[in-house]
Amino acid sequence: MACLLAAAAGYWILGRGTPRPTGTWAMGALLSSFALIYASPIFENAVEAVVPDMARLVGNCASLAAGTAFLAVSFQLNMEPDAAHRRIRLHLVLFTTSAAGMTTLFAYEQMTHRSPQAYTLYLLLLVSYLTFALVDFLLQVVRQSKSTRRSSVRIGLRAAAAAAPSRWSTPCTSWRSSSHSAWAPT
Repeated sequence: MACLLAAAAGYWILGRGTPRPTGTWAMGALLSSFALIYASPIFENAVEAVVPDMARLVGNCASLAAGTAFLAVSFQLNMEPDAAHRRIRLHLVLFTTSAAGMTTLFAYEQMTHRSPQAYTLYLLLLVSYLTFALVDFLLQVVRQSKSTRRSSVRIGLRAAAAAAPSRWSTPCTSWRSSSHSAWAPT
């Protein structure tokens, strides 16, 4: 599945020719993020052998990237170009800040061995960005469901809005870790 998604991302970004349609880079980023998420079990043991718990950091950053890319595609499909670019830029800045902060806190925890404060701040960054993205998604879905004329699209959008909060906690609850670190659940 990871190879198929990576091939689709490569085609979407490189094989589309010119001029590129709106959302090409966002769709490529979305497909690449999902490919990385699906490929993570393949590389997990190798990464874990080098740096303990690194697979979780990579997986969480890939989840944030997938959420950002999904919102970017959604913004480009549903908003005016200028408004979409502003919203995408905001999410990219927040994603970059969150991923850099999580990486810094992860490195700090690796150097200090078992820092619950670093772990708490790491989770705060992760949950804060996911919450912001979820709220932005829900607002956009509600706005679009009110303006669409087709009842099937309206039902689908409302179903997506209802299911989104249940998927929100997935990156926070899928812990697999060694017992020597503060990153392991207690």
